[in-house]
Amino acid sequence: MDDPARRTSDECTFGDRPDRRDLTIDPLNPCMSLGAMYAAFGIHRAMPLSHGASGCVRFQRMEIARHFQRVLHVPSTMLDDRAAMYGGEDDVREAVANVFRLYDPETIVLFTTCLSETIGDDMQGIVDRLDVPEGKRAVWVSTPSYTGSHLAGYGACVAAMIGQLARPLRQEAPLSRLDAHPARSDAWLSQSEVHSPCSETWSDRGDADSGGVNTCGLRGDRALLVPGWCDPADVEAIEELVAPFFADTIMLPDIRDVYDVRPSDAADIYPPGGTPLRRIEEVASCGFGLFIGIEATEAAARAFEEASPLARIVRSALPIGVTASDAIVRAAHEMSGRVVPDRIAEQRRRAVEALMSQADLLYGKRAMVICDADAACGLAGFLVDAGMVPACVVAGDTASDFEERLQGCIASASGERSAANVLPCAVLVPSDWLDAEEWLAAHSVDIILGDSRNKRLAARAGVPLVRVGFPNADRPLSFIDSYMGYRGTIRLLRDIAGALIEAEEASLEPHELPIARYF
Repeated sequence: MDDPARRTSDECTFGDRPDRRDLTIDPLNPCMSLGAMYAAFGIHRAMPLSHGASGCVRFQRMEIARHFQRVLHVPSTMLDDRAAMYGGEDDVREAVANVFRLYDPETIVLFTTCLSETIGDDMQGIVDRLDVPEGKRAVWVSTPSYTGSHLAGYGACVAAMIGQLARPLRQEAPLSRLDAHPARSDAWLSQSEVHSPCSETWSDRGDADSGGVNTCGLRGDRALLVPGWCDPADVEAIEELVAPFFADTIMLPDIRDVYDVRPSDAADIYPPGGTPLRRIEEVASCGFGLFIGIEATEAAARAFEEASPLARIVRSALPIGVTASDAIVRAAHEMSGRVVPDRIAEQRRRAVEALMSQADLLYGKRAMVICDADAACGLAGFLVDAGMVPACVVAGDTASDFEERLQGCIASASGERSAANVLPCAVLVPSDWLDAEEWLAAHSVDIILGDSRNKRLAARAGVPLVRVGFPNADRPLSFIDSYMGYRGTIRLLRDIAGALIEAEEASLEPHELPIARYF
């Protein structure tokens, strides 16, 4: 961070310390390789394979195991000093052969680490020379941890799935794009960025509701849905908003029934969930692509645009809060031409009523958000929806346009057409926990939103913590409920309101505690 003023304050209690623009203390983000591993398990019967030293895969497995409370099988090439001198191709070939023989996966997802990237192995050449059994596939993805966060690794892995597994469109006719249907309602206010790759029209689209297919094989009733970095319950919530608008939706990756199920006692170690390989091969035929969570899916969106240049692409923030959920519903509605189902409209009505019911408790409360970049944007928008103030947002490695997107989410939730009229929000990026501690020492907040790693920070500041994001390692079964979508909005509202009430009552004597808060 080039501006020391953003890291220090005259009111801080930490005293003078050397400038640490080149020093990170307690980083906020896990590494790229973790993101690739996380996404790889979203393919049905896929086995991630770490190309690096044993320590890398150990710590990556530990992060996921702590969050989901289950053990994962992740083999490694176990690079050593010999490979550092002569390259790791022999290690990769041996590891791939052993994984196919011992675990019998349908797909191996080979991801790199800092060590293998520094060695400079020609991964594409190595993969091309692999002896892959008939009917099996091997995918590789570059994930050097010194170039990005876990979100970047997740996106790179999904992009590799699309680029290396999807069948290309037929080229039997001139390329033409599938246009979206005209919107039939103004009820859903969009935050999405719609990208139209070319200006031609779809001349033989057919009706979307009847499954029209053009001469290139593009289907107007099929959508690709990439959910970003989410829990299984979040994926379910996102699909609930989108799936009713399309006859067929391909979820990639699909971590439902993967992380949220008990490991099988049978010899087959693979969980039942994940996106089947045949469905990934059909990705290029999707007439539409929805990419949820900008930083975790941007690379995947570019890969889909290359694989299916005729499709219409929508990028949107995570649907945390009413405004962000409206954006996704609006996008699906405009693309499909189908009316908003009554069930979704009813969920929205209930979420709005819940926000209004807690306005007296939440209005003006100051919150600090400490999490990854995509969740931070969604949470900031939710806070504005609830009448709260996003006083400070802290994130680790982010894309260069993070602050612009953050302010855009706040402005949309505020009903402003631009970020110019939005109340100022302190933004600490790229940052670490020492930055967060220093800011919190000089400013007051009523609540902190972030993962379980923030519990000590919150305790020292004497403010409640609502656990949002990854990892949530100190609360059992946290991954079975979602804060996304309209129903998730109500859950998050309930948990924030409850945390504020408990903090308010913490100083009372037992006999002073009110039995009822209302009526």
